[in-house]
Amino acid sequence: GTFSLIPWITTFAASNAGGWIADAMRRRGVPVGVIRRRMQAVAFTGGAIPLFILPAAPSPAIAVMLVTISAACSGTGLAAFGVNHLDISPRFAGVLMGLSNTIATIPGIVGVAAAGFIWRASGSFAAVFYVIACVYLIGMAGYVTWAGGEERI
Repeated sequence: GTFSLIPWITTFAASNAGGWIADAMRRRGVPVGVIRRRMQAVAFTGGAIPLFILPAAPSPAIAVMLVTISAACSGTGLAAFGVNHLDISPRFAGVLMGLSNTIATIPGIVGVAAAGFIWRASGSFAAVFYVIACVYLIGMAGYVTWAGGEERI
């Protein structure tokens, strides 16, 4: 139980650090869209890589470390998708955030059952971690390809 708190404390720190890094990039004149894509690439790539390694973790301490790295990297995404609604539509940012968060709950609902099916079919959680890591990478590719930072609405 005590170790389960470590990833979330680290994620809190990384989320704040991600915001500071994004702000520093903006002060140096980096375009907002580039900042959002870079931060999301770090978030999802850094979230995926430890999950590919996790099934081979030789000890619980290493497993906690890998989960912590994954969660902390994911936290930096708040400096990307978390504020992107304000970039593209300041006037309707609340509505966009509400809609996107509503849609984002679907994987959380389906993911639990999917993890059970994957585990039951494979007999191991390794496949679950691999699927999650692949979803991270697909999401990163989509975000980097299509995300922007220019006001549209």
